[in-house]
Amino acid sequence: MTQRSNDLGHAAALLGVLSTPRRLDLLATIVRRQASGADCSLGAVATAMDSSQQALAKDLVRLQECGLLTIESGGVSADLSVLRSAADAVGETLPITPHLAIDPDLARFFSHGRLVTVPFDADLQRRIAKVLVRLLPLDVEMSEAEVNDLLGQVHPDHALLRRLLVDERLVTRHASAGYRRVRAG
Repeated sequence: MTQRSNDLGHAAALLGVLSTPRRLDLLATIVRRQASGADCSLGAVATAMDSSQQALAKDLVRLQECGLLTIESGGVSADLSVLRSAADAVGETLPITPHLAIDPDLARFFSHGRLVTVPFDADLQRRIAKVLVRLLPLDVEMSEAEVNDLLGQVHPDHALLRRLLVDERLVTRHASAGYRRVRAG
């Protein structure tokens, strides 16, 4: 099994552990108490959740097993860096990630495979368009819906991205509403 598979497996397990409202509430309670400097003893956390330590035991152990909590000497502490690592592992598998390697400076506009900021600068838009066009297959006529599906993987406003690709002459649009990626050169 590859490291990537291990990382994705861990991320999936982590999401599974966090899929219950009670565990999410427990983790959030501990994080809030830790951040405010409040008592994070098992008793204090149980009281804050209007529960008994015994009733929380299974959930505490599950959160500890996946690395989100450390339990020692009756105290509990949270480590949310585990969530960041899981998000990074998932992000590495997203369709845009390998294409960002051609212009790593553009990574600042993306977060976990999503384009979060479309810059106003025309040069930056052009560079982003050159990365985004790589999501589209070469030599394939695509419908607008197919292009939208691919571009929607990285940004909710697929129409903006589609227009950008056409304006930059990286994609041609035919009268029949078909789109085709232009070969470089």
